[in-house]
Order: sequence, then structure tokens, then C-alpha cells
Amino acid sequence: MDTPTATPTSSTPLAPALEQFLDRIIAEKDFKLAALPDTFVEDAKADLRPLLLKSINLRLFSQLTDSDKKELENLVTENASDETLQTYFANHVPDIEQRMAEVLIEFRSSYLGR
Repeated sequence: MDTPTATPTSSTPLAPALEQFLDRIIAEKDFKLAALPDTFVEDAKADLRPLLLKSINLRLFSQLTDSDKKELENLVTENASDETLQTYFANHVPDIEQRMAEVLIEFRSSYLGR
């Protein structure tokens, strides 16, 4: 069964907390930002957004039962809104806050090479 995903374009902002997360890990990477073009941070975030969203989607999808996965596929096929999908995950993924935290920790570690 394929994992349904709502992948944003590289310029589609994520939720504010996730945008702040990307800002923080880019700053932590210590790129010597002052020496780089002004567009560097936005370009880096544009590259990271779809990767982060895919990581989140895969983790949350893996927590669903088979029947929940089928229901989610139907929602995606019907072009459900982002809000509807977020509500669906919140109602069907046990300990969603913990799962999200795990993804962010793993993503940060991978990005920073730690």
C-alpha cells in the first residue's frame, strides 16, 4: 500500500512551529550565514520542507491501522484539506505529540550529522 502524502512545493510554508524548527536547525548547522547570499536560508528551507513533511507523513502513516490507512487514502483521494488531514492524524495516531517529537529529533540529528 502506498503512503499517501500531501507534499508541499518547496515554497509552501509549513506550520509556524515547523518553519521555526527549520530556521533553528539551519542556524545550528553553522554555515557562516553572514558570508552567504541573502537567499541562502530560504533556499535551504525550500529544500528541507518536503523532506521534513515526508518524514512526518511516513512516521504518522506507519502508526495507523490498515483500516485507518484505507480511510486516509480515501481522504487524500478526495483532496481533503490540510486541516482535515491534521485532525484525522490527531484522532487516529496514538501519542501523536511523541511521534512528532521523535521525527523532529531524528531529522535534526540527520541534518546536523550527529
